[in-house]
Amino acid sequence: MKIRIKLTLLFGTVVAAILLVFSFVIFYFYSLFREEEFYERLADKAQETVELLTEVKTIDQNILKIIDKHDLTTLYGEEVMMYDYNLKLLYKSGEEYVHFPDSFLSNIKIQKEIRLRTDERETIGVLIEDVGQIFIVIVSAIDKHGYKKLDNLLLILSFGWAIGVIVVFIVGYYYSQNALQPISSVVKQVDRITAQNLNLRVDEGNSKDEIAQLAKTFNNMLTRLEEAFVMQKNFVSNASHELRTPMTSISGEIEVALMQERSPEEYKKVMESILEETKHLSRMTNGLLELARVSSDEYTFKLQALRVDDVIWQSRSDVLKKYPEYRVKVEFQNFPEEEEKLMIKGNSNMLRTAFINLIENACKFSKNQTAEILVILFFNKVQVLVMDNGVGMSKEDIVHIFQPFYRSMRTRNITGYGIGLSLVDKIIKLHKGLVEVTSTENVGTIFTITLFRDDVFKA
Repeated sequence: MKIRIKLTLLFGTVVAAILLVFSFVIFYFYSLFREEEFYERLADKAQETVELLTEVKTIDQNILKIIDKHDLTTLYGEEVMMYDYNLKLLYKSGEEYVHFPDSFLSNIKIQKEIRLRTDERETIGVLIEDVGQIFIVIVSAIDKHGYKKLDNLLLILSFGWAIGVIVVFIVGYYYSQNALQPISSVVKQVDRITAQNLNLRVDEGNSKDEIAQLAKTFNNMLTRLEEAFVMQKNFVSNASHELRTPMTSISGEIEVALMQERSPEEYKKVMESILEETKHLSRMTNGLLELARVSSDEYTFKLQALRVDDVIWQSRSDVLKKYPEYRVKVEFQNFPEEEEKLMIKGNSNMLRTAFINLIENACKFSKNQTAEILVILFFNKVQVLVMDNGVGMSKEDIVHIFQPFYRSMRTRNITGYGIGLSLVDKIIKLHKGLVEVTSTENVGTIFTITLFRDDVFKA
């Protein structure tokens, strides 16, 4: 079932229920009003009867019966009976007595007013004091006109409810159609967007209502998808080029070596060259696998509490084992006495990978192969600054340095693959941290890693 039909049914049902309750309330309270008004008229008739019989001396019972018979205000099926305090019948207007329980008269003396209803006939018994005497008067009648008005009201309410429900469903259908029109428009626009035209965007309308927010969210998603597609395309292109180069070099050297007989020394040189290209290819492949692993672990890797200084010292040790000629200086600002202030939540292996890449880069690009690390501790975060004194980077380079295989023209002569910083950026983002870069050409570059410690205190 379409949302338009669902909204129409829901809206129509709710309004129909409200109208039904409203109609019932009107009918119920009008019914109470009719009953109360009719009993008041019966009580007035009782008072009038007593006054005519006791105060007007020229009127006797026969004359009063004639007046009641021809009086325009006489009620339908009216019967009036009047008793003295000793329950002696003094006057009755009709030939038939009103049927009521034996205790009815006695209870009137106690309660002063009693109301009784039998089918459509309504009866009131009242105790009236007049001219020093006490009378019990019973008046009974049928509110023919009142019930007719009540029936008419029921008919009007029923007819009005039915017409109202029909109108509500019709209006609700067109209203829902109009309300959902922007969504239909968004669906049509989205349907035109494919992998070949991800640059298209959905019209955001007035940019204020929920539909506009949906369109804006979808446009943001398209922007991310477009960036991911471009990045993937560039990645595949660059990876293919980078992998093809050593493979072509290896293949070429082997072909040249096989063209003619050579001395053992020449074969040894060829094998050493092939070995170097193979190591180069292996390191690049390992970097790609590491980048793929980090990307695949985005929703599965686990964080645990660890000391940030341990991670940094282990990273430094790993770099120096691999490159003994490098120098790495580590300095802690406001080093705490309490171990808890050094704790962060993270994945030790991933953070070591990130810091190792930063330290290696800093040493590789520094003039004296030296990297400086400054650790600054705050209440809710830890900042790690990795600094070098190399050639630095331009503003254009800083924008692209975290893209896989990107390398600055200023560092083309230095061995590298353009994968390390992509790994750093991915790992720090997985830890919900920040990576910031500041660089001055021919002076050096500073990478600032910020890791937040809120989760440690909540644990």
